[in-house]
Amino acid sequence: MSDISSHVRTPYQAGAVQLRSWLFAMKALESPNFSRNDIERYFASKIRKKGIIKRETSEEMIVTQLFWRPFRIVRWHSSEGGEVSTSLVDEALCAEEMNDDESLLLWRPKYTVVELVEIHDAVLVETIDEYSVKKVVDALIKRRNDAQQRLYELEPEVHAIQADRRVSASFILPRTPGGLRRDEEIMSKRQPDLGIMLATSIVMNCPEGSEIIEATLDERVLVGTVLAKYTEIETGKSRNLHLEMPGAETLRVAERNANALTRLCSKNENCRCRVQQQASI
Repeated sequence: MSDISSHVRTPYQAGAVQLRSWLFAMKALESPNFSRNDIERYFASKIRKKGIIKRETSEEMIVTQLFWRPFRIVRWHSSEGGEVSTSLVDEALCAEEMNDDESLLLWRPKYTVVELVEIHDAVLVETIDEYSVKKVVDALIKRRNDAQQRLYELEPEVHAIQADRRVSASFILPRTPGGLRRDEEIMSKRQPDLGIMLATSIVMNCPEGSEIIEATLDERVLVGTVLAKYTEIETGKSRNLHLEMPGAETLRVAERNANALTRLCSKNENCRCRVQQQASI
């Protein structure tokens, strides 16, 4: 991987990973104010049960208070130097080790349309060494660019296949078995990279054909989150379910907002522990 400074620019000073209580106004993504009772009832409806006739609960539940998680606004730039799009990345979890597919779960492109509001209460928020954020952003750009380059290299062969198909169709000529196998191999070779282009376009919030060469880290914003920890009564095995509040008209929408977080925490124990630390459980 190339030096991350070649891809990511930032006007911010790096800071150590720690918990700080911010006493001045910070910006958060606007969220509805759901009551504590409504939140607890919603999570209670998700408790697993056992039995067919007599449905008994098989889990105990702990629900946290609303807590704040830091995200960073990321602005993507093209080779022409213009801004292509923006997205938001889960800043604290960037510091955790994860594979490429897990890192896609750090992004919240749809939060770019949610209004920002100021909160004035003291808020416990992690400040993160920006190298971790830059590393995640740089890896995403490189993964996309590598896939894009491989697709460009296959374009002459793809165009030749398309031309052969048009000629065969116009003259009603059958394709040879060897030619069909070659076509399938080339088209199959493209599929993983087409998948990468689609996935990165979604999380970057950009058109699929965009050539992204660098990013700018913009301001930090907070995402209101609630966590429920369910523990199986018989085995002690636990699972977490999250709500992310930005722009959520209902608690069901808040659960959908947090699907990526819930999935990531189910796959990556380090991320799960970090979020539980943020939630103080």
